[in-house]
Order: sequence, then C-alpha cells, then structure tokens
Amino acid sequence: MGPQLSTASSERAISPVVGTVLFLAVVLLLVAISGALFLGLTEEQDPAPQARLALEPIESSDDYRLVHESGDSITGSRVRIRGIEDPDTLAGTELTAGSEIRVTPTSETVRIVWEEQRQQPSSYILSTFDTTLSSSSSSASLPDGVVFTGATSGILNVSGDGGSKSVIPTPSAPQALGPASDVDGDGTIEVPYANSAGEIRLVDAAGNTETVASTIPSGSGIDTNKTRLTTGSWDGCSGVLFAGDDSRFYCSSVGNATAEIADPGDGSDAVAGVRDIDGDGDDEFVFVDGSQTLQYYDTPGGTPTVLSTTTLGSNTGVGGGSFGDFDDDGQLRVAYVDGSTNIHLVDAGSDTKIQGTDIDSGTTPTAAKSPVTAADVDGDGLDELVYVDASTGDLRYIDKLDRPPGNWELQFLTADGSRVGGDVATGTV
Repeated sequence: MGPQLSTASSERAISPVVGTVLFLAVVLLLVAISGALFLGLTEEQDPAPQARLALEPIESSDDYRLVHESGDSITGSRVRIRGIEDPDTLAGTELTAGSEIRVTPTSETVRIVWEEQRQQPSSYILSTFDTTLSSSSSSASLPDGVVFTGATSGILNVSGDGGSKSVIPTPSAPQALGPASDVDGDGTIEVPYANSAGEIRLVDAAGNTETVASTIPSGSGIDTNKTRLTTGSWDGCSGVLFAGDDSRFYCSSVGNATAEIADPGDGSDAVAGVRDIDGDGDDEFVFVDGSQTLQYYDTPGGTPTVLSTTTLGSNTGVGGGSFGDFDDDGQLRVAYVDGSTNIHLVDAGSDTKIQGTDIDSGTTPTAAKSPVTAADVDGDGLDELVYVDASTGDLRYIDKLDRPPGNWELQFLTADGSRVGGDVATGTV
C-alpha cells in the first residue's frame, strides 16, 4: 500500500486550487459588472448627431437655405439656430438628409446648436456659417447677441460683450421695452417700446419708427410705468403684447385693431412672453399681475396659474424677465428679480435663487428691479443672463449657471474696455 497524504497535506494541496477558482470568479464578476456599467453608461449617452449641413444664399433674397446634405437626422426640438430671426424655427420638425428650411439671418454668424436633455446636459455646436447681410439688412437688422436698454435720446444698442454700442434714436425716451423681432412682417427687425405719450411704437436699427397702438378698447391708457412688453401670438392675435392701465392685457399689430387677450382679475403689470414654460409642448402666456406675482395662462380664456409666489421687485422698473435656457439643461426658464434684488430662475416646477460668490466682488449677484434678458453676448452659442447691476447701474451678465459658484458674474464691456451703463427703469431686453 503506497504512502498516504495526511489530512493537513490534502487541505494544503486543495487550497491553491480553490484560491485560483475564487480569483477567477471574482475577476469574471468584475468584468461582468464593468461591462454592465459600460453598457449602461453607453445607453445613457446621447451624442450629438453627425450630419453634414450647408447654408446657401437664396438668389434675389436676404434669406438663406439650410440644407441637410447627409448623415444623421436631426430632431428639431433639440436644436436652436443662433443668428436668425426665429432660433426655434426647427421645433416640431425633423431635418433629414435631403431636406431643407428657409431662414432669415440677423447676424453675420449663424450657429446650429444641439442641446442634450439628459442627467448631465451639454450643448454642441453642430455647424457654424458666415453670412453676408445686404446693405439694407445690415442697416436695419439686429444681430444675434444684441442687448437693448433705455437711453435719454432713444434705445442703447449694445452688440455683445466686447462689441460696440450705439443709440437708436426715438422721438422721446422709451418708458418700457420689448424684445426685438420682425413685428410687422416687413423683413426688418424692430424693437417695440412704450413712450411717455402712452403709445406702443416700433423702431428699427436705422431709427425708423411707426405707431402700433395709442388706445385700447376700454378707453383707458396703455401702461408705460414699471412694465415690460413682448412680441408673439396669443388668443388669435400676433403682434406686440402689453399691459393696459385697466388691469388687462392687449395685443396690437400695425394696421390692425387692438384686441384684449387676457383679464387676470388681479391686475396687469408686465408681459414676460409666450413660450412653453411647463414643458407640455404648447406655449403659455406668462405675465406679471398687479401684485408683482408671476403667473401664466395655459390656454386663452382659462384660469391663470401662479408660476412663483415670490414677489417681484418694482421700485424703478418691474423685475419681470425673459425666457432662456440659462443653465444649459434644455429647460426654458423665466429670469426675474425679486424685491431683495436677488435673481431667480423659474419654471412650472421650480424657483431657484441664484446664490454664490462672483469673481469680481465676492458677493451674490444683485440686480436692479427691472427686466433682465437672455442673449448670447459672448458668442458661444449659449444663453447668458444680462441685467442692470443694482449698485453701479452697469450692465453685467452671468455665464454658464451650471458651473460651481465662483465663476458666474462678468462685467459687460465694449471693445475699448469701457463699462456699459444700463437703464434701471426699462432694464434689458
């Protein structure tokens, strides 16, 4: 009978084998987990479409043709086209190979920006094009990134941070402003404003003016104090939307009768705009009521919904603002200034006060109680929040609100390095 291994020897002989098997099992488990995580992350990623686009001038026209030549299809609701009259012109459509749309540039640079809508949102510039504006367009069109504020002799036109500034003359100083657009459909971009005579007027970049409205159906006057105008369509009317002194809202366009579009029952102070604030795919009418509260109508003639319970500031202007995707997450929000000069971003589900240390003064940004606006002032294809500083009266802007605090607030300067002052009554549009 041959020699026998002791029990201890047998266990020692088996141990390395068991150890090896366990090691392989652990390795395989880690590989499986890593693969699952990798696949999960891959599934969560939402890369920008790879497409070849072209922007071609249309003969005998100031318009251009945006052509999808090849590559991935592009979901229109995920794209903003910077530097044209309607940045959301692709909304509700899909651009596929061989398709095209007609656009009207308002800037010498047009950018196609893709917006991610994920847990970690990002924006990508798909294409950048240079355009040549005609002499008539260049003298009467307003480029992307322009910011407006009131001036003694007209409207101050500031062409982006590090750009130029000039005054668009008006017969009298504006009391309130609205965002620039082609209000009367003549192919020229205009800025709507209310004057001291209680009129709603339009002025283009060349200083040409025309009256939109001077009366409202109730016989009361047009609100020109601590208010804001906008442009858009609501309840069957397209034109300038504004508040009346009779606590109602009105819409008027050149050559057409002024129509009442809303009666909140608790006053009318300012119009923020007509955009999709609740994410349902349909536009809402967002306004400031007589108690300086932000509300919105989901449908014409319905019951308004309170958007924020915070009272807006209204010492010299009213802190109602405009829409923008300020933090690059794909969600439109309204920016406004509260009674303590704090800036808020609000949608139908949240109201966030901007807090943190800015890079200049070491304090939380504070804004004058007047309208703030969204504009791509630094040319990066994303919205910046522009406002009038509460203490200095200078124009300032906040860039990339998805950054950590400490990298927000920036001084608005011209090309020669001089500061730009804003009007605390009309704010910025």
